[in-house]
Amino acid sequence: MKFYKVLNQKKEVKNYVYKNEYFLKKFKSMIVTEKSSFAVEYVVDRYNDILSDEVMYSLFLKYNLTQVIMTNHKYMDLISIMNNKDIRVVQVLFDEDLGDEDNDFQKALRSEQTENIIVELERIMEYLEISVSKVVFRDSLENVIEILSNGVIGIDEEYLDRKNIVTKVIEVLNCEGAT
Repeated sequence: MKFYKVLNQKKEVKNYVYKNEYFLKKFKSMIVTEKSSFAVEYVVDRYNDILSDEVMYSLFLKYNLTQVIMTNHKYMDLISIMNNKDIRVVQVLFDEDLGDEDNDFQKALRSEQTENIIVELERIMEYLEISVSKVVFRDSLENVIEILSNGVIGIDEEYLDRKNIVTKVIEVLNCEGAT
């Protein structure tokens, strides 16, 4: 599994940072969507070293880059858009134990009905005030995409050849896929 950090560049900037020579040297592997959302390969220590580089810091400021952070609502949008016959949500982890509510949520998850999953997530958010920390999708070939709350996506290497699914996830995380 390879991990990527989803970044967001504000639209008012005319040039894209992922075309910058220095940026390309630092991030050797990148996924760019048609809507110009992008994700850079993420290895924790290497990523932290890159971010502490003064030139890279100035690029983040110049190009108005932000790191995507997931919210419960982004997770629900992602599930609403991505959960279909080709790829299913198979696991949702929370930042706290659901207790007795876990049975109802697991039943909704097993139903594979997007509406049931969303209704249960809304109920959990409203009444328990618990946040989602990770969502895992799997396709019929058992390939996995996982989305973490810090905006990191884990992608089975087989998915890297299927750009349409990966780019859709990146666009949704950057709030571009819901349109």
